[in-house]
Amino acid sequence: MFGQHFDNLWIYAKAVTDKYDNDNRLNRGISKDLVQDALRGFGVKLYSSNKTTQDLFKMFVGETYSTGSEQINTFISASNDPISEDNYRKEVYKRLYHNLPLLLKAKGTERGVKALISSFGIPTDDTLEQVADSNLTGSFNGLYIRTIGGTKTDSDVYLSPYSSSTSMAPRIRVDNTGSIIEGNTLSSDVSIVERNRKYSHDQQSIEIGFSPTDDIDKKIYDFYTSSLFNIDEYIGDPGLAYSSSYVPLIDEATTTLESLITKAKDLQDYTRILKFYDNVVFKMVKDFIPARANLSSGIIIKPHLLERNKIMQPQALGEQLLFTGSVSMYTVSGSHGNSFYKADLDTTANYDSLIDQQNNNPTSYNHTHTEITTAYTESIVVPDGVVSYEYHNHEETKYDGEFSGSYIKLSNGELNVSNPYKYDSTAPVLYNYYFIDGSNDCTLIAGFFIPDFGPTPTPQPTATPGPTAPPANTPTPQPTATPQPTATPQPTATVTPLPSCVTVVFYGGGSDDSIEASGPCCDGTTFDIRAEDYDEVRVCVVQSDLYNGNITINSNGGNWYTLAGSCTGCEE
Repeated sequence: MFGQHFDNLWIYAKAVTDKYDNDNRLNRGISKDLVQDALRGFGVKLYSSNKTTQDLFKMFVGETYSTGSEQINTFISASNDPISEDNYRKEVYKRLYHNLPLLLKAKGTERGVKALISSFGIPTDDTLEQVADSNLTGSFNGLYIRTIGGTKTDSDVYLSPYSSSTSMAPRIRVDNTGSIIEGNTLSSDVSIVERNRKYSHDQQSIEIGFSPTDDIDKKIYDFYTSSLFNIDEYIGDPGLAYSSSYVPLIDEATTTLESLITKAKDLQDYTRILKFYDNVVFKMVKDFIPARANLSSGIIIKPHLLERNKIMQPQALGEQLLFTGSVSMYTVSGSHGNSFYKADLDTTANYDSLIDQQNNNPTSYNHTHTEITTAYTESIVVPDGVVSYEYHNHEETKYDGEFSGSYIKLSNGELNVSNPYKYDSTAPVLYNYYFIDGSNDCTLIAGFFIPDFGPTPTPQPTATPGPTAPPANTPTPQPTATPQPTATPQPTATVTPLPSCVTVVFYGGGSDDSIEASGPCCDGTTFDIRAEDYDEVRVCVVQSDLYNGNITINSNGGNWYTLAGSCTGCEE
């Protein structure tokens, strides 16, 4: 019991290292039950086969091939020992695991795709002599891999720029531009600046499978080998631009194929061959080709080399149509409303006879209004000089109101342009202020308001009366009021004198603005200045002259301000 326990441990421990053994034999190396997970661990996608839905006996035991109605006279020796579908699937995984370094290193190349197909037991020989023959006998050579494009355009036979090739050798091309190296030798001395256009462009199309058309294309190419056939002479004819087909090419293809194709191929032979292949190979091959490639696999149906579809070029047709018609028009008239007539009527006398006319004896009168003309010609200034402007020479004034001598003044609607307080200005606003120190002391004495305008005179003492005989019933005299002390006079207010002279800055408020000023300077001279637009003029004046009218200021959008401090002289 103990020995069996350790035997099981040894089996599992040995299996840990066997997973790195990529022996392709079924019972050697990595376990056949673990190889599927090992492949997925390396990023290989595995797909389910359509054969896994068959009966379980054939899946796990296997059986010989049932021919049914097919007549098979020869079997290969391996057919005598049938293998189960399960062991076949695991044997394929073992081969993939064994070839995995090559598959990953050559991924996206013809070599890698061929190694993948060979891992499924499918040969990749490109010989097609025995494919799709109705009396097929012998062995089959396998699938083929074809790439499209890279056709040599200067060969004796040029059938199509999309011809297929079963080898990668035509994809390696060296342009010999006349260097010292001859032949198709790779050398750093061969120039690659100017490419020789002897090959058509490579296409991103890959074919892996069978196509009935390939046998026909081979026969067509062999037929035209020595005839210098060029298909561009048919499909490049400008006379067929507006046709839906290449009629001459169709006639040429019909004549050629009637002589070449004597017996039609049986398409059932292609499907019979493919049923022996595992369809997983066509799923996995998509993972081992370039992502930009367009893959066609299995049975490929395509046109042969002489079959060309054509889209008819649209032809523009023109027709000149002339449409005529009439529209009823109305006449619209207008007038100036009889506003331009003389106030007095023009009177014309009517006479019945010459005698009445000589005797000035009219029989009736005609009273008419005479229209006043408003036509005039004016002179205007242009860059070349003065010219006559005759727009109003046809009585247009009666309708537009532009009389001779009138002018139109453009305005922004501002009625008080000279008001400096309506505009934003950085000029300081200066104020004159005076300090006055003084007070009045008012005293209320005996009900009277007596303002203190100065010292009150000292009252004189009255004479004391002598003793007299008291008269009878004489009233006793009342004491007189004692005078109150007078208010002490306060000092008068002291006025701080202003600076005698200041600097005045006259400036224009902006474009087309101005200011004019004249008057006496601080030094006794006079000034007369004008500041326009954005200019400024500084003048030293007596400050009081700015307010007593000695200095005249006329502003047309301009302004002025004073600077702090005193000055001397006149204009600065």
